[in-house]
Amino acid sequence: MKDKQSGLIHFSISVSSLHKIYQLTPEYQLFIELLKSDHDVDSLFKKIKVRYPNFDKNQFIKNIDLLRKDSILSIKTDLPTDITTQDVQRYQRQVQFFSDLAPETIDPWQYQSKLKKASVLIIGLGGIGSWIAQSLAMIGVGKLVLCDFDTVSVHNLTRQTMYNINDIGTYKSEALSKHLKQNNTEINIKEIRFKMENEKDLLMLK
Repeated sequence: MKDKQSGLIHFSISVSSLHKIYQLTPEYQLFIELLKSDHDVDSLFKKIKVRYPNFDKNQFIKNIDLLRKDSILSIKTDLPTDITTQDVQRYQRQVQFFSDLAPETIDPWQYQSKLKKASVLIIGLGGIGSWIAQSLAMIGVGKLVLCDFDTVSVHNLTRQTMYNINDIGTYKSEALSKHLKQNNTEINIKEIRFKMENEKDLLMLK
């Protein structure tokens, strides 16, 4: 958004609440307008050069890099091979958050790819464990190993929100696995019904 009185350009990214203010020369005001149709650096430079013959390309590229570091611009790259069209539709808003982390060094979809390749073991599927499992499944972690020996009891329903009355008497690992797959059909889940009591048990599980 351009402030007509001051001439300042305001950039706001609603996903991350990022807000930056720039004082732009006429050349870069034209650059912003051209972004609506052109995204190739060379074609942008040539069009700006026609109107402003003294426009310097080296400085132009440096300024583009600065805008990338400020998360205002991003370079379009090919998606990682494991990211599907369904992934793009599901995680687009989440990846916009990732784009603020290090936009000048890594494509944000690489973060989502890392999540998809990750495996997480969760020991104990009560109020905290089941909530963590749900969160990990929702953000796209590829594999969850759910470890719990217990079954769902009626008293669990007051604080363990991933279970319902139909799960009473069912192993927590089984019930939780069913509910997580209803939310994310792509997730790989392994169930382990085992009571963890000491370090030796943990080593045996490994």
